Amino acid sequence: MVDAPGRQGMTDSEPGLTRLELKAALDPEDADIHLELGHTYAELNRPADAERCFKRVMEIDPARRAAQAALAALYLSVGIKDGAEHHARQVLGADPGNAVASQTLAALLEERGDS
Repeated sequence: MVDAPGRQGMTDSEPGLTRLELKAALDPEDADIHLELGHTYAELNRPADAERCFKRVMEIDPARRAAQAALAALYLSVGIKDGAEHHARQVLGADPGNAVASQTLAALLEERGDS
């Protein structure tokens, strides 16, 4: 689980955020909206919110590897290396060409000296 660092200066007027949050609330089964919202939260340095959205996409559509790859990259960015490796390897097992998972795993291996 990612620690919630707070809003870190973000306001509700961030471009598109309020619109996405409303759309997600109105259609909680729309994986596309939750994926976009997760990416937005990640860009706004709200990792706990991003994690929640990526996991929601994985619940809605388990075959959607983009959400799991994004979760792996998020975990790497906040230092949850075991989680990042687990999810990156899982994505690559199902989708060997997934660029995000490949880059995440490569960064982990390079960091460990296993490249």
